[in-house]
Amino acid sequence: MAKILLIETATTVSSVAVSVDGHCAHVEHSGHANRHAEDLLQMVEKVFASTGLQYSELNAIAVSAGPGSYTGLRIGVSLAKGLCYASEIPLLAISTLEIMAMGTIRRNPHHKGYVCPMIDARRMEVYSAVFNHKGQRISDDLPLIFDDGYTWPFSDAGSVCFTGNGVQKAMVFLSQVPQSCYEPEGVPDAEDMAALAETKFQLKRFEDLAWFEPAYLKPFQSKHS
Repeated sequence: MAKILLIETATTVSSVAVSVDGHCAHVEHSGHANRHAEDLLQMVEKVFASTGLQYSELNAIAVSAGPGSYTGLRIGVSLAKGLCYASEIPLLAISTLEIMAMGTIRRNPHHKGYVCPMIDARRMEVYSAVFNHKGQRISDDLPLIFDDGYTWPFSDAGSVCFTGNGVQKAMVFLSQVPQSCYEPEGVPDAEDMAALAETKFQLKRFEDLAWFEPAYLKPFQSKHS
C-alpha cells in the first residue's frame, strides 16, 4: 500500500494532497493566486496534520511536471526534489495535462467523447493534449497556436470536453467541434494525481533526482517579452 505526497503548482493556484493506495486521503488548496512559494510548505504540513501521516511513512512524492507556469513548476519541483532527498524516497512526475484530463473525467462520468485540457501559454497559444474518456492518451503534450488556418484534427471523435484556462481564447476555433462542452474554469488538482501516481509507483517509473526538469515545452519568456 503506497503512501504518496502529491504536489501541484503548474498554474496560478497550487494544491497538495496525500494518496493511500491510489486514493486521495486529503487535499489542501491555496486560497491565493501565484503564492506557491509562500503557501506550499504550509499546505504540506496541513495535509500531514489532517491525515496523521509522517514524512517517514511516505513511499514516494509525485509532482505535477508541466507544462504550465515556469515559476510555479520550478517551485513545486524544487520542493518535491528536496523532500525526496531528505526522506530518501523516489520522485514521480505526472503530466499536468493528464492531471487535468483525469479531473474532467471525474467531474463528467457520463462523458464518452474525448477530453482536451488547455493551459494558457500567452498570445493565441495554449499547451494542450487529447485523451479519451478513459484517460488514455491520444496525443502528446504540445504547444498549440490558434490562427485562421486552424482546424480540429479529431473530427471523428464525436463530442469533446475542453477544459482549462486556455479554452476561452480558443472558443471561436473550438466552436467548429460539434456536441462539445467547455470548462474554462478547470484547473489541475493534486487530488486527481492519486491514481496516476499510484500506477507510476507500481511500475517503478521513478525520475532521476539530479537531472529531472519540468516539461516547459518552450523556452522561458518574461512577462515583458
